[in-house]
Amino acid sequence: MADKACKLVLSEYDVFGFDLDHTIAKYHIENLFKLSYDSLISFLVSEKGYPEELNNGFDSHTDFLTRGIIFEKESGNFLKLDEDGYILRASHGTTFLTSSEIIKIYGTDRKWDHAAEIVSSVNNSDSYFIFENFFDMSGIVVVAHLIDVIDKMFGLIFRKEND
Repeated sequence: MADKACKLVLSEYDVFGFDLDHTIAKYHIENLFKLSYDSLISFLVSEKGYPEELNNGFDSHTDFLTRGIIFEKESGNFLKLDEDGYILRASHGTTFLTSSEIIKIYGTDRKWDHAAEIVSSVNNSDSYFIFENFFDMSGIVVVAHLIDVIDKMFGLIFRKEND
């Protein structure tokens, strides 16, 4: 039986998949996020004609790297909720909102209107997108930078309460 050892020959495969739950291998996850971000930005700028300023640096926005971030498509806001739909933190693009700004936008209870939908079914909709796993992490930063670029292009300025 020993002479029939199993050999894994990678050249025999067309595609390799990644399973980021660390059951097969431990990943240097930060390096993977950075590589994914750099690749996505390079593609968008060189192949799709997005503005170069979209590459606003990954390392300065790693505080977005949290599973379960919800992106409101219409407002450009990112939300982190607790299990009851209470908004723990929020940002517009890469600009974090203060507690007062969150209350001004979402009400004094800081509840997100679509929270019940997500509890019953974790699906994206026309009005929001859920960044729910490790594969989505670099996308959060890219979309946040894109919101910043769009706001700047169209002269939209997200004003903080103190401005």
